[in-house]
Amino acid sequence: MSIRETIAKHQTTMIAICCGVIVLAVFLAIANTKSAVPTMPTKAFYSDDDGSTYFVDDITKLYPFDHDGRQAYRAYVFRSDSGKPFIGYIERITDNAMQRLNELKSQPSTPEIITQIGDVEAAGREIKKPGDSKWYRINSNGYIAIIQGVTAPDGSKQVFGVSP
Repeated sequence: MSIRETIAKHQTTMIAICCGVIVLAVFLAIANTKSAVPTMPTKAFYSDDDGSTYFVDDITKLYPFDHDGRQAYRAYVFRSDSGKPFIGYIERITDNAMQRLNELKSQPSTPEIITQIGDVEAAGREIKKPGDSKWYRINSNGYIAIIQGVTAPDGSKQVFGVSP
């Protein structure tokens, strides 16, 4: 018996098998798509002790903010091959930028306001290494040196960012 004859003889069974394969293929495609779509982070690292330790909180907070009576700054956490996480640098938003952001966020959300918020947040950032006293504005040589020069406590320059 040829394949055509077998298919013709068992037409209902073959249609059911084909439908099952199509349903399975669609299910696998959807499952793979959902797992491949990145989600927006909702948490970030912060430090309230000048980068000695860190904690996790809501990513939408403007920083610095009061945390148990101390100023908390955004902390960028890394690890080296040894695996022990450490803070590479901390970040703050300047007072002037913070004031402008509060004004913008009190207005109705429009595409223009959202763009202005992003611009003010970017321009108003400063970073420093834990324990240092000097803050560096975005696009300054010091800022770039800190970002590009993150080194693990064990001296390793090969570090990886860590997410909460």
